[in-house]
Amino acid sequence: MQRHQRPVAHSATTLAAQYLAKDATALPEYQVIVDKALHGEVERIRVSHSILVLTDAEAREASDDPEPAARRLGTTVERLRLLLEGRLDTVAAACIDHTNSPYTPSGTACSASFLLCLGCPNARSEPRHIPIQAVMLESITRRRAEIPAAEWEERFSIPSEQLTDLLERQHTGPMVAAEQASNEDRRLVEMVLDGGLDLR
Repeated sequence: MQRHQRPVAHSATTLAAQYLAKDATALPEYQVIVDKALHGEVERIRVSHSILVLTDAEAREASDDPEPAARRLGTTVERLRLLLEGRLDTVAAACIDHTNSPYTPSGTACSASFLLCLGCPNARSEPRHIPIQAVMLESITRRRAEIPAAEWEERFSIPSEQLTDLLERQHTGPMVAAEQASNEDRRLVEMVLDGGLDLR
């Protein structure tokens, strides 16, 4: 039964609960399988929910010729201007359409956690966001040693992957970028991660 990983003359539940779960020699193998599955799922989510990024060079070019950048970011020239001015900022990104969120009914203002912005199709990232993204990743990483592993995985594993991806695409070292963050950036990050800005 264990060798074939399928039940013989009983249910799959009985196989798992009565036979495989009690076999201590099989546990490391199952842990490896589960670990690979979890990391594969995180990678799938990260790749399918990577927000669009404007690099430093593209942000400079957008000031002189905004139309190509606006097209690439899926927005209008006017919305791009507002984005670059910081008037569309959430916390660690910008939102080009907060009334058309995948998390709330269309036509209503988005009320989702700011952590969900990191994977939202309406989110855009530009160089001004890098320091606060680095601080957020730094704080999430620190919390790994402060809270139970299962809680960290549930709350922060996906944001951690998304922030790492964003900073890599901006070719930015997290530690250097975090040094450029303001005290207000740090305060906002802690509020987001503690749920202090979530609507109840």
